[in-house]
Amino acid sequence: MTAEKDKILLLPDGRALGYAIHGPDDGVPVLGFHGIPGSRLQHPPDADIYRRYPVRLFLLERPGIGLSSPSALRPVRCWAQDVAAFCTALSLHRVAVLGISGGGPYALACARLLPDRVAQVSLVSALGPLAQPEYFRHLSPPARILFRLAESFPLATRHLLQRRLRRMPASPAEFAKTLHLRLHAADWALLSRPEIAAMLRRDVEESLRQGAGALVHELRVQRMEWEFEGGEVAMPLHIYHGTADWLVKPEMALALHRDLPGSQLHLVPEGGHFMVLAQMQTIFSQIIQDIERG
Repeated sequence: MTAEKDKILLLPDGRALGYAIHGPDDGVPVLGFHGIPGSRLQHPPDADIYRRYPVRLFLLERPGIGLSSPSALRPVRCWAQDVAAFCTALSLHRVAVLGISGGGPYALACARLLPDRVAQVSLVSALGPLAQPEYFRHLSPPARILFRLAESFPLATRHLLQRRLRRMPASPAEFAKTLHLRLHAADWALLSRPEIAAMLRRDVEESLRQGAGALVHELRVQRMEWEFEGGEVAMPLHIYHGTADWLVKPEMALALHRDLPGSQLHLVPEGGHFMVLAQMQTIFSQIIQDIERG
């Protein structure tokens, strides 16, 4: 079982969409949407997980990230068009979608706009509609400042992110300390593990392949109106969030759960923002159960 990490699909409009694949050929197809920063390299470093939980994970890069072509500023809903084209090209008829942090809104867009394609949704440490003040206030103060800077001063924010991220120490945990992030002890423990540190460093570097402008693009898109309806979705939807997440507060998950009738909320005691790296077995297991139930 080998990973394919540098794949490119040409979309109907000629743009490139970068992606990676992990897991067995006959595994349950799952489309993974990375956080901010993030790329197709943001994945569980434990390759053995795909033997225990047979998932075929496709990690897609959004515009301007990694191998994907840049695009004009588009609302979140437009991502569903790219995903539909991806599924058609790879003959993926029914998939689960997994949105991590900033990837959460994109997973919800696919659930709402591609109900014939999407069979299950998992949101992990996910952002809500940040155009709404009620949701925006559930970010940490530094995160709110960064989003506002990207909106008002995109060029200066690009230079700031380029300098900060390019100077990332070998350990992401040390880098987090330089940013004065008040992460939970569980996050510090995860970030200090060599295999996770190596994966995250490669991931951040790849997110900057085309410069930090794409990250500013991502921040600005998150503050735009989603332009699709909320409410109940037609497939199983699970919301996972750590109770000790300081970057995206657990109140964000509570608000999403309230506004998505029928969703199932899983609060992870003492889990931080990076708890997905410790909870992937649980998430994969739930995806497989939901898909098998049909």
